[in-house]
Amino acid sequence: MTDQTIHSGERPAAAPLPPHMRPRAVFSQADFPLLRKAVQAYLQTHRDEPDTVQMASLYHRLGRVD
Repeated sequence: MTDQTIHSGERPAAAPLPPHMRPRAVFSQADFPLLRKAVQAYLQTHRDEPDTVQMASLYHRLGRVD
């Protein structure tokens, strides 16, 4: 790092992580329709539960995942 870099506020480029240290996706793309179906079933059977609003929001967010 040079004096100029320190004073300009720029950060040096980070080195890419090795493959064994990269974050991996928790869910597969094929999981999202299944999760959405499960949330929909929950919403149909638990209409009066306090967390219905959060579950409905989750249902809609899962629908936006491609």
